[in-house]
Amino acid sequence: MNAIRRVSVLAMICLVSLSCRTYLNQEFFPPDKSFEHRQENDREYSLGVVEFDDQGWYHSRVQAQNVFDHVAALARREPTIIVVFIHGWHHNACASDGNLACFRATLELLDREVNQPHYVTARAILGHPGKLQIAGIYLGWRGRSVPTALKYLTFWDRKAAGHRTGGSDLREFLLRLGALQRDINRTGPLTGLVTVAHSFGGAVAERALFQDISRPLAENVPITGKVDLREPPRLLEGFGDLVVLINPAFEASLYHNVADLSARATYASSQSPILLTLSAENDGPRKTVFPIGRFFSLLSQGIASREQGEAVRVALGNDSSQVTHFLKLDPSADWQGPDPASDGCGSGVELDARQREAFSAGNLGNRLPTASDLRGALIATKLAGEVHLYGTVLTPKPGVDPDLPFLVVQVSKHIINGHNGFFNPRLINFLVGYIARAEAKTSILRDQQREHSAGGVKP
Repeated sequence: MNAIRRVSVLAMICLVSLSCRTYLNQEFFPPDKSFEHRQENDREYSLGVVEFDDQGWYHSRVQAQNVFDHVAALARREPTIIVVFIHGWHHNACASDGNLACFRATLELLDREVNQPHYVTARAILGHPGKLQIAGIYLGWRGRSVPTALKYLTFWDRKAAGHRTGGSDLREFLLRLGALQRDINRTGPLTGLVTVAHSFGGAVAERALFQDISRPLAENVPITGKVDLREPPRLLEGFGDLVVLINPAFEASLYHNVADLSARATYASSQSPILLTLSAENDGPRKTVFPIGRFFSLLSQGIASREQGEAVRVALGNDSSQVTHFLKLDPSADWQGPDPASDGCGSGVELDARQREAFSAGNLGNRLPTASDLRGALIATKLAGEVHLYGTVLTPKPGVDPDLPFLVVQVSKHIINGHNGFFNPRLINFLVGYIARAEAKTSILRDQQREHSAGGVKP
């Protein structure tokens, strides 16, 4: 009888394992349905979906090529910001997935943000008149591999899948986007590239992009000692224009090198942000499930110090020694948005008078600025200093360089509520506002690079 029971249990385990191997391991968008352009009233954006299987391979190279070709055609024709989103644990590219729906809403909000009258006027003054297009790309992978009742048992499996996915075809696709942006920006319309990743999607991004993100530090910061990058200005460049990690679910030790090197440099005032990590102060899964999951993975690993032990045990953003900034509600703001626990993926609002004043830089007031005024104001924008945006305020720790390009931000629970509560009006309005300012600053630097290559100088 015991033998029969053992065989039955073994058979059940095998059946569950086989079903998990095939559960939702599929393509949700056929190639001819993988890209769309939406225009309703004053809202306009494009969205493509590219999907990867459990090994990080394309579900369909035809699908990937279709999305890439559409985005490339748009960017070569009109000024465009390409926004990539990599979802996290328990999500995929199913048409009904909440992350996909909220990404659409975020693209609409970003389109509204970057095409507000003051931005349109500024671009016209700087010689880039017209609308700025938004092209979103949703990268779907197998973040959900079992039915809901079993989903929390997949920590180790999905974490490994995230790192695996980031090292295969997904990395190739991102590198192609980076090459496309560089190629267009040499002579074509100005093109921005922002990558946003959440949870184990952060693990995907870490595997795919951290070599590109950390390379400029290794090339400019010595192994020991400090370096001044201000005179003559040496600007660091990462992947695209900006990478944003929201509640990333990978260990802080993988960020150790970036944290150490970036803290030993003094940056030029024209330096743009490279990596923005946003970590909710009340993220339960990363504060409880993640350390427990890491405990069993560390049983055979040697630990050299208490500092190292903490870094390998906790997720990026939960190691206090790496935190550089805080994001909280702005007590001086007239508008702070609805509570992050409320329904909805974000909502647009008008800029208040203080935010309209020359992008909070240069204090240009109400007069129409010259091109020279705008360039000076935008380049001087301190995106790692104190930044007020839509009822929130980003504040650096004492002694943090206001031009630091690598930010690790502890976020109030009133802005990101827990692990998954980031698609809410407070956080998304901050994020689209921050992206708009970062792209405005980067566009000036890109113009200067073009002029330098052409041997000309703008007035």
